Formats: sequence, structure tokens, C-alpha cells
Amino acid sequence: MSDWPWSALGIAETMDRDAIHAAYVNEKAKFSDSVSISDFSRLTEAREKALFLAAEKRRQAKRERVGYEEPASTD
Repeated sequence: MSDWPWSALGIAETMDRDAIHAAYVNEKAKFSDSVSISDFSRLTEAREKALFLAAEKRRQAKRERVGYEEPASTD
């Protein structure tokens, strides 16, 4: 699934942490009392991956705004 973790959370790709948390809560609320640990684990993993990807995109956007350049390699 190429749009994972967003599809697991039921949202489009975003950098908004609050939207990611809200989507997680919404999807978690759909679980019944008999939800498997693996289903819950996959949803939690999707949230964590989405938060990571969002943070990476925010860092990238910040670097682009300030003209950040990677240090030159000394290899």
C-alpha cells in the first residue's frame, strides 16, 4: 500500500500533528472491544510513522526557507 500510513489513518498526507492525532483517535474509536492487538498495533504504528513523516517534511520546509545546505562531504 503506497499511501500508508495515511490510508490507515483515513486522511490525506499532512504535516499537521493535530490532524494526525485526531485521525488516530477517530480510527481507534471504530474498534470494538474485541479488537486484536495486531490491529491496534498497526494503527499505532501508522500514527507514529505519520508523525515522523510530518516532522521530516516540516524540517525540510524549514531548511528550504532558510537556504540550508548540507555540509560538504570530506570523503
